[in-house]
Amino acid sequence: MPLINPNLSFLSKQLRHKERSELFSAYQKKQISYEQYQAECQTRGIKSGLLLEGSSRSGKTTAAIDFQVMLTSTFETNATINVIRDTYNSFKTTLYDDYAKRLSDFGIVDNPFLRKQEISTFKLFGNRVNFLGADGDLSKFMGAGSDYVYFNEVLDIPKEVFDQATMRCRKFWFADFNPKYADHYIFNSVMPRSDVGYLKTTYHDNPFISPNERSKIESYQPIAASRIAKAFGAKSDQVNEVVNAVNLAKAYDTQANTKGFDRADLSELERCKYNEATGTADAYNWSVYGEGERRAPEGLIFPNVVWVQNFPANIEKIYWGLDFGYTTSPSALVKVGVMGNNIYLQKMFYQPTPSPNELMPLLKQNLPSQGETVWADPSGDDGGRGMIAACRREGFRVLAANTYPGSRKFGNSALLKYRIHIVDCPEWRKEQSGYTKARARVNGIWVTTDDPIDGNDHLWDATRMTVLGNRL
Repeated sequence: MPLINPNLSFLSKQLRHKERSELFSAYQKKQISYEQYQAECQTRGIKSGLLLEGSSRSGKTTAAIDFQVMLTSTFETNATINVIRDTYNSFKTTLYDDYAKRLSDFGIVDNPFLRKQEISTFKLFGNRVNFLGADGDLSKFMGAGSDYVYFNEVLDIPKEVFDQATMRCRKFWFADFNPKYADHYIFNSVMPRSDVGYLKTTYHDNPFISPNERSKIESYQPIAASRIAKAFGAKSDQVNEVVNAVNLAKAYDTQANTKGFDRADLSELERCKYNEATGTADAYNWSVYGEGERRAPEGLIFPNVVWVQNFPANIEKIYWGLDFGYTTSPSALVKVGVMGNNIYLQKMFYQPTPSPNELMPLLKQNLPSQGETVWADPSGDDGGRGMIAACRREGFRVLAANTYPGSRKFGNSALLKYRIHIVDCPEWRKEQSGYTKARARVNGIWVTTDDPIDGNDHLWDATRMTVLGNRL
């Protein structure tokens, strides 16, 4: 029996190209009305789009590229396919390699991804494929009509971009994602629609996964997620019962095997024990990237936020916070508004600024005036303080926040007294879901501490600067 990617099978089955094309042609020729077209699609089960949810290495992206090859080589001759990711630059570190490999696997000689050049558009069997980043000006999507749209990691794409792209998609859209968030517009307003198909897969469904890829994913599995621990009661809602089940599994002698568990279950438990001992076990990573389950990360510093589409127009007092990044880390400017016990946050820019030459134009574009007070992170004599001095020389009223020992925890606690509203964007989604407390090993057990982990906090740092500076 040939090895089959279930994601590709699902895409191929749901395309229904002949029926879809016949109905679409009849509608274009005014032989049927819009209402008749919709009714026929509903009756026949022809979907407007598909969602592919799954763990890491479940074959979603490979299937999406194979599907494009099938579309362009078999069905279409002059179609436009828009491929959308969170940022345009992210294509270079993700999909470039995937396209290079799959197009070569299909024997496509003129493979642009082998020429190591920047690619924003290319031809595939006479059809055009465009790469579009969801960052930047939304207007590019207002004119970006297409026959097909592929959203890669759609949970990182803002709702307004998704809406604009699907509204201008003539035939069919499809999207993939790892379930790294517990709450999202995709789950709330897209997935429930009757015209949207859905498939969930895990790495177990990918017949082409390499041993190294599988080994890395399975290194996340903790004892609590093993089948033996679950047999002892680890799936209980009662914390004490879960702890007892994990302790029983941890102490279980897999050689004596007095309970008669299967060899596969014993091997799994041994692997989980090894994961715990070496510190690779991670309940969140296993749940999301191993089992493909939706879950918020453990130890989130700001777990409860409200995602909004726009910054309120009726907030009279606006504050500004700035965090500096250089060649790899981004500089971030955040607009902050307070109304009662509600605080509103909006990203204004988020990109590396190696020197003041890159920073000044961004400040001019995003601040209402140079007289606005901006509180900034002064860390580093040649870094933050140098940048602040450069801003002052250019006429910006950028001030150094007082980042005393313990100010990070104090700033976070000050923020937590508000109901936090964030204007939705991929960068804020990434930081909200990735800004967590550190873990430490205490008496052989991994516990969550109160110390924040640096890294996914550029926007949070900028926000904290204005919270500290303005004593909000």
